[in-house]
Amino acid sequence: MAHGQKWDDENCQPFVNEYDRYLLHAAGQLRRGASQEDTANYLMDIEANHMGLGHRQDAAARAKAVIAAIQADQELWTYQN
Repeated sequence: MAHGQKWDDENCQPFVNEYDRYLLHAAGQLRRGASQEDTANYLMDIEANHMGLGHRQDAAARAKAVIAAIQADQELWTYQN
């Protein structure tokens, strides 16, 4: 991804579901009470080391935005009957 690009940008759509397991793991961490800092560190590690994107200057801000989106998703925090 280019600097400033986000996963939901149109040209990233082919990859939109490729890393869902990482997002689900991050959501699970938060649900189990992990700190936002620990979860952000997890997301930044995945990006830098597992996705091979290296350490990027805007990684922390993007990780925080992902955490905010996870926490804002009300359906994610409910159990289906």
